[in-house]
Amino acid sequence: MIWRRVFLQLKGLRVFASVPPIVLFVVLPALFIPVLEIFGPSEDTYRILLQCIQTIMPFFSIWWIILISREYIENDGNELLFTFKPKTLWREYLIIFIFYLILAFFAFLIFSFYYPAIWWEYVRFFCVASMFFGGAYALMYVTGSVALTFLVIMVLIIINMTVPVQQPNPIHYICLLPFDRSIFLTVCLPQFIIAVILFIIGVISNSRFKKYR
Repeated sequence: MIWRRVFLQLKGLRVFASVPPIVLFVVLPALFIPVLEIFGPSEDTYRILLQCIQTIMPFFSIWWIILISREYIENDGNELLFTFKPKTLWREYLIIFIFYLILAFFAFLIFSFYYPAIWWEYVRFFCVASMFFGGAYALMYVTGSVALTFLVIMVLIIINMTVPVQQPNPIHYICLLPFDRSIFLTVCLPQFIIAVILFIIGVISNSRFKKYR
């Protein structure tokens, strides 16, 4: 039953449902392959790839969830959805998020043919994407606004892209340094802990959500 609900929710997005796979398997290769052909598998090419992975891929981990949530949070008559459907959507959200992680795994598999060590970056991507997922879930049901949630995520990404820091931290996460134990302990692990806390807040807020319009 839950798989059918997830399928129908994604199907209801129509053309927008295809955006994350297009980004992973069309846009990212289109950005990476020309640079690879010009400069080869050099360190500079690897840094460009890291920038794409750390800025583009985490954002689209919440693309489906944000779009699906609009009808539950902002649409008129949304009380009917909570009457006839599950009171919380954490299972559906989690399945959709895991599905995106699987797609991202195959994208990393393609990149690994050029840079075998890039699998460590999947760990970094996973932690950032998990923080985005937990943050989006919590923000949507705490604020009752999908638009505000989208804006907050975008502001976070823009700050990461435009404000340089000497050392990465859980919030300012973009880093072109090679993945190592210190980054895992000071950035990735705290991000995952934050993600779990925000996810729990999201589940609680979702269960109490009543915004009948």
